[in-house]
Amino acid sequence: MATYCTSKGNTYSDEWISSVVVGSFSNSSAAAGYTDFTSKTITMTVGTAYSVTLTPGFGGSSYAEGWRIWVDLNNDKDFDDAGELIFAPTSTSKTAVTGSITIPAGTATGTTRMRVSMKYNAFPTACETFSYGEVEDYTVNIVSGQANPPATPTGLSTSGISTSSATLSWSASTGATSYSVQVRPQGGSWSTYSTSSTSYSLSGLAAATTYEWQVRANNANGSSSYATAISFTTQSVSLTYCTSKGSNSNYEWIDLVQFAGINRTSGNDGGYKDMTSMVASVAPGGSYTIYFSAGFGSSSYTEYWAVWIDFNQNGTFDADEKVASGSSSSSATLSATVAIPTTALLGNTRMRVSMKYNAAQTACEAFSYGEVEDYTVNISNSAPAVDNTSFAESLNDKAVEAYTIYPNPVSDLLNVTLNGIEGEVSLRIYDLQGRLVKQTLLNNFDTQINVEDLAKGVYIISVDEEKMPINKRFVKM
Repeated sequence: MATYCTSKGNTYSDEWISSVVVGSFSNSSAAAGYTDFTSKTITMTVGTAYSVTLTPGFGGSSYAEGWRIWVDLNNDKDFDDAGELIFAPTSTSKTAVTGSITIPAGTATGTTRMRVSMKYNAFPTACETFSYGEVEDYTVNIVSGQANPPATPTGLSTSGISTSSATLSWSASTGATSYSVQVRPQGGSWSTYSTSSTSYSLSGLAAATTYEWQVRANNANGSSSYATAISFTTQSVSLTYCTSKGSNSNYEWIDLVQFAGINRTSGNDGGYKDMTSMVASVAPGGSYTIYFSAGFGSSSYTEYWAVWIDFNQNGTFDADEKVASGSSSSSATLSATVAIPTTALLGNTRMRVSMKYNAAQTACEAFSYGEVEDYTVNISNSAPAVDNTSFAESLNDKAVEAYTIYPNPVSDLLNVTLNGIEGEVSLRIYDLQGRLVKQTLLNNFDTQINVEDLAKGVYIISVDEEKMPINKRFVKM
């Protein structure tokens, strides 16, 4: 079996190899004449240049030393073949020598031997025993010369976002020859595009939709991993919504709306306020609490509330898009639960909050007393499912009448209870011919009216509050 020739320095106390550095590999040693360091492995890639630093050690005076490095490239157990002398300084030196070594292209991969030799005042051969100096042998692991794939791109950003397009950009990766870009509607399936540039223009996107995208770099040696995905939302199509307002908001107005990030307190806004600059963030399938309250100029009145969200983003408030409704005569904060359908389209859409005096409203109504406010709701899979938490009264599902009367029919005493009217009000009773038959002033929430003197029949009772009379019928037995 073939073995490597021997080589050594007979006298090494005056000079020896103190340190061998090849690339990131480093080994320091004491004087020995010859040391077998083949238990130490230097990994080298074919075609890659590695820096070399060889440092002599001296017992006293320093001397000129000649250096050589051989690598058994074909692993035939000698250093005689062409190219196997891979480091050969042209002059001797009393100090460290530096340079570089490269495993030639075409060299087979695997482990083999490297010999480092230092000879006093001359250049050694590979199989020489000389008077002064030292020799060290190492193991070299030769690996493929294939370069690494490029690094993962960084600096991802999105610009030029419209209703149907956007521009994706990122920083260049060294060595990249192309990039793969993946895009999908948030939570959907990826579509992959290829480009040699560091940007890509998307088109044909859906309006008011959140997309996410990622990119990787490619070259002949492979691909990087995909960068962490980032998201963007396309702009909403400009929709024209129907108008709705209160013609007179001096008596009552919306003074609070609080919902999923929206928190607005206000005074009388003249019957309508466009607050679409304020955005609530909700998720499909989520459940949120909306809070609102009425402000009153003086007396409090029965107010009907309704809230719509245009979930299908078609510019109308459909019947199934009414998310809250009811009535109350309270000025305290009211609450209702809003359920976001799982089928709601992603993106920005409109929410309408409407408060109308004494009757239920439609989404597109101009009514006498009350106020309407419009807001923006962003529906996104990444929205947090959290509520603004505060104390609130529940919104009534049933109507709260301004006043009630009982019993009806009545024989003698008619009870009148004021539910949503405050202060002194006037009460009148008319017969069906419109003749005034009785009137009084009401100062208390509960009052009894003696109607025993009235003839049997149907009568109209009219209570005048600040804005208009409210009429009811009763039967005198």
